Amino acid sequence: CDKERSKMGEEISERLIIIPAKINVERTIRPQYVCKNPQCDENTIVIQTLPPRILPKSYASPSIIADILTKKYIEHMPLYRQQQRWKRVGVKLPRNTMCNWLMTLAKECSPLYQLLREYAICYNILYIDETTGQVLGEPGRDNRKKSYIWAYRGGPPDKPVVYYEYQESRSAEHPMRFLKDYSGFVLTDAYTGYDWIDAEADFRLIHVFCMSHARRNFADIVKITKTQGYAHQAIGYFEKLYAVEKAAREEKLTPEARFYLRLTQAKPVLDQLFAFLEETLPKANPNGKLGKAISYMLQRKEGFYAYLTDGRLEIDNNRLENQIRPFALGRKNWLFLGSPRGAEAACMFYTLIQTAIANGLEPGQYLTDM
Repeated sequence: CDKERSKMGEEISERLIIIPAKINVERTIRPQYVCKNPQCDENTIVIQTLPPRILPKSYASPSIIADILTKKYIEHMPLYRQQQRWKRVGVKLPRNTMCNWLMTLAKECSPLYQLLREYAICYNILYIDETTGQVLGEPGRDNRKKSYIWAYRGGPPDKPVVYYEYQESRSAEHPMRFLKDYSGFVLTDAYTGYDWIDAEADFRLIHVFCMSHARRNFADIVKITKTQGYAHQAIGYFEKLYAVEKAAREEKLTPEARFYLRLTQAKPVLDQLFAFLEETLPKANPNGKLGKAISYMLQRKEGFYAYLTDGRLEIDNNRLENQIRPFALGRKNWLFLGSPRGAEAACMFYTLIQTAIANGLEPGQYLTDM
């Protein structure tokens, strides 16, 4: 009809676009002043001091440093690949320059790192795990020997600390030293390096065993067994135990409510599980996978019941295992740590980053602000 149409509404369609990163140069201009009065010293030049910088003689800004750290310790990008990335956007940033920045930064951040260690043991629940790492240049050691990264998760539940520590060995002396001033629950796997916890005479520490590690032994048997057997029955009990935990999470129960839920629903299942294990042990080959899986739990029965005593405890160590996984993923990319100092610096940065993530912070912005 040749007349203008009236708008009756609109339909919105969305799609993602990417805007490439833009590198800016920030200039701080400081005027210089000199007095013209003949009675004054004409050679005295006055200039305002620079604002404080974490790396005083560097052209690196906090945002650039945070970007390098997140690329290396979250996205697992080695420094030589970051050097190539910078080159593509027109910035010459050698790998050794970035390495020097990180080592200097580690020294500056060490007070915060030590403070987080103290904060990790201020609460009476602590989770421990460890993983391997190859460190070059260790005094008196072959470069092919494995070193260890110990991980601890502690602090109050609403403000947790994830703390990483480099050590040359898996010796029990390392967690013993870390827990010297700590008292409370300690949740671990069944590695023999934690046996000293059960031998403590003053009951300062209460050992809690990770249920996930016990379940894993039976799950491995299920994977290779075509017919239903004892391992399948054991997994059925574990599924019931984890169903209780799922219900507690979904209902967002308080620690007190979770304690009573476990007492009424999880404890009877755990009683049935251990009765089943005791009945099945004589029928299993003691040197076979099933026999070892059953013995693993029966020898540590008290530790597997311990999580029922406090509603704040988790049933397993999975949360810490998930937080130690970034180190394992990074290890596949950068293969080794170049020196003991480099290993200590890496543990420090993993501590800062994973603690930030555990507290719901965006790590890049946290590092920039910090």
